[in-house]
Amino acid sequence: MCMVFLAFFNPHSFAVLVGACALLIWLVTTPCAIKSFLPDIMQNFRLRFARKQTTYTPWSVVGLARMMNSPIPREVQVSASNKLNAATDGFTLFITSGMERELLTSTGETTIAHELAHAQYHHSSKTSAVLAALVGVACLIGAPFSVLHILAAAVMGTLAFLTLTAFVLPLISRRMEYDADAKAAAVFGLGAMIATLQSLVPSEKWDLESDSHPSIRARVRRLGETSN
Repeated sequence: MCMVFLAFFNPHSFAVLVGACALLIWLVTTPCAIKSFLPDIMQNFRLRFARKQTTYTPWSVVGLARMMNSPIPREVQVSASNKLNAATDGFTLFITSGMERELLTSTGETTIAHELAHAQYHHSSKTSAVLAALVGVACLIGAPFSVLHILAAAVMGTLAFLTLTAFVLPLISRRMEYDADAKAAAVFGLGAMIATLQSLVPSEKWDLESDSHPSIRARVRRLGETSN
């Protein structure tokens, strides 16, 4: 079939056509993934790369990490924002100034426990390993198109990686969120963890989920199931 097409089309033009069709298919089949990717990327960018207000490791974080037998963050970077938010790459703990003010409250403790659980379970390293595997699979998918043109191979490999990432990473990330929730609940109690989750966003947004996080309602439901 490819030889029939090549008899009528220039290989370069055919490669461009293949790439354009693949891009169209990707845009049609993954609209939800595309829509949910951007908010998470922007939120993490603002939290991790915004100008830092200060860099230090509070004694409360050190004590909590020791209590959980979790790696102690090398540093805690605080970004100027009144929103309650926290994240970790497994080594550095990123929090907002709003969360910094809550560190000694139940909300702050359970939130930090959740992030320390991510570090304890090596979630960042596991995510990196999955991404590396997806790159390998994408290369295998794109390689056959090199007989047409190197551009076709590059385009198909890239689109394969984006599509696989859009569907595989959310599944893995959401499972990791459930595991971190369960660990924090085991440390501070089911009621405290549920109250913290419900306090992070307005009640009208409890059913919203993002690319990497289940909805608040789903996380609360999972906590209830695992406690039974």
